[in-house]
Amino acid sequence: MLPVWGKWLIVAVGCGIAEIFTPNFFILWFGAGALVAAVISALGLGVVWQFTGFILASAVLILYTKRISSRWFTKREETKTNIYGLPGKTGYVTRDISEGCPGEVRVGGETWTARSALGARIRTGAKVEVVKVQGVHLVVRGLDESANCE
Repeated sequence: MLPVWGKWLIVAVGCGIAEIFTPNFFILWFGAGALVAAVISALGLGVVWQFTGFILASAVLILYTKRISSRWFTKREETKTNIYGLPGKTGYVTRDISEGCPGEVRVGGETWTARSALGARIRTGAKVEVVKVQGVHLVVRGLDESANCE
């Protein structure tokens, strides 16, 4: 018959193998707790001590390594792409923007239909900033003082 410490060792190895198939370090700490329980069992202490050692070792490892691993595995700020990355970018007017008539703006190599955020006229060649995207149009504001005309 297999000694109790041997059974704890099997649990530890099983947790180590299971950890291979998971994306984070979680089951591994139960394997380490099982190793602690195996040592306690080999020292001749009872089942209550073994489970106490298992639970304490696992809990301590999970709690203290969570703080460390979260620094490595937390998502950084996502890079905004497509239309979500346009607000705040600068571009140049390629066709006049007037109050009633949208013009065109070139931003990042693409030409967009654009309207003025303030309703003011913005001349061709003026530097503008994208305020927001409304449907398929950009809403822009002139960055050059001389670009905005009344």
